[in-house]
Amino acid sequence: MNLVNIAEDNNVNLYPNPAKNKINLSSSFMIKDIEIYDIMGKRVYQTEVKGYSKIINISTYKKGIYI
Repeated sequence: MNLVNIAEDNNVNLYPNPAKNKINLSSSFMIKDIEIYDIMGKRVYQTEVKGYSKIINISTYKKGIYI
C-alpha cells in the first residue's frame, strides 16, 4: 500500500451547488482525473484533466445526487 501525504492547504472548490448546467472544479494542486458517480455507485463521467481546473457540462444529467 502506498501512503500519500496530502497538504492541509489542498483545497478543492466545486461550484455552484446545486448546479443546473455546469460545474466548476478547481484545486490548488494538479488534478489528474475526475470521476463522477450517481447515487447508486455507477460511474457516469470520467476524464483526464492534468490541470488545476475543469468545467464540466452536466446539462444532460438527471436531477439527483452525484459523488
